Amino acid sequence: MNRQSILHLADLHLGAPPPEILRQVNPQLAQQVKSSRDTLLDRIADWVCSPDCPVGLVLIAGDLFDHHASEPQVVGNAMQALTRMVTCGIPVVTTAGNHDEMSYPNVVYKRQKWPGILVESWEPAEVLTLAAGELFDQALRVVSACFQIGKNFPGQVLEAPPVSGDALNVFLAHGTVEDPNFLPTKIVESERCFRIRLKQWSQQGYHYAALGHIHQPWVKSIEGMLACYPGSPVGKSAFDRGTGSLALVSTASRIPQHPGRPAVTVNFVEPPGVIGYQWKLVRENITAGERPEEIVERVSRKVFPAGIPFSDQEIVVVELTGTVSSQSFVQDCQLLFSQKGRPVLVVEGDIQPVPPVDIELLSREQSLLGEWVREWQRWRQEGRLDDNLAQMVLWEAISCFRREAER
Repeated sequence: MNRQSILHLADLHLGAPPPEILRQVNPQLAQQVKSSRDTLLDRIADWVCSPDCPVGLVLIAGDLFDHHASEPQVVGNAMQALTRMVTCGIPVVTTAGNHDEMSYPNVVYKRQKWPGILVESWEPAEVLTLAAGELFDQALRVVSACFQIGKNFPGQVLEAPPVSGDALNVFLAHGTVEDPNFLPTKIVESERCFRIRLKQWSQQGYHYAALGHIHQPWVKSIEGMLACYPGSPVGKSAFDRGTGSLALVSTASRIPQHPGRPAVTVNFVEPPGVIGYQWKLVRENITAGERPEEIVERVSRKVFPAGIPFSDQEIVVVELTGTVSSQSFVQDCQLLFSQKGRPVLVVEGDIQPVPPVDIELLSREQSLLGEWVREWQRWRQEGRLDDNLAQMVLWEAISCFRREAER
């Protein structure tokens, strides 16, 4: 297969620990999830080096590691994977992010010679040039910079130097796009990474902005230049789920409003067996009176439908919201899922416990509510309601009376 695509990676966060709740509920699965993430680059290298893979260049836009001083084994595995790709004839360019920033004296990138091309300049510089035919029909130029505290400051604008139109020009950087519709300006100005003005990059002659830092996929065309955050292939939790895919950049037709400027396209692919574990978030609302058994049964029907095999690479997290009958409701649901052998984590969302009420005081009221409470007490004495249901019925009735009184 012709290798005419760029693999744009960012935010792999190798070495990141699994969430605390997963370590508590299922330590064995937590270890498997960590191992899968730590070896993600190995599986990517297997795919990149395979004969049918279209990748001819790998760009890593920061936060390859979750910590600047990651475990030696994690770093060693990553370096071996990168070495394999380079040995296969695939150029690899790596720039650091805010998690694995080059400013630290013990950062992983300074321990020994880094495979491929490591961006070390805190100012934009050309780091790679490929002649026409080596990857695309056009020549390719990659410009990059590496944020370093002491030489750069938080939220510093990364000014792109002008480039000529004799090549397809790529700017590789870890930073935040300056756009009020994207993130608040105050956040962008204070982040320990570059601030990026895409319009300026486009005006300087760049065709593709290979970005890192934002964990969700984002692609935008700016005056003929395409900008992309590929997102994290593997998320850290159900609330940072990752993409489950890899971003491939290829040349496309020329952009009509910019004659002579090469265009690129981005496609997200899911090579079999590469990504590993993925998170699935299910939000479930609890209505007054429901028991943990009912919630577990309802969620199980949704997540584990009969006759459909469940992926053992999927981690389901159920976020509960609504009104619960006890302080242990979430824990009770978790226990039930565990007893059923379901790989489910239960977390607390916006939950309101049933508020305590003074039954004796209410029963002495000479009102419609007082009459209802006295009737409710008779039901209880006759054993017509179990405790949980009785409390929920009482709470619902009192809520209705109060809402009616407020009208």
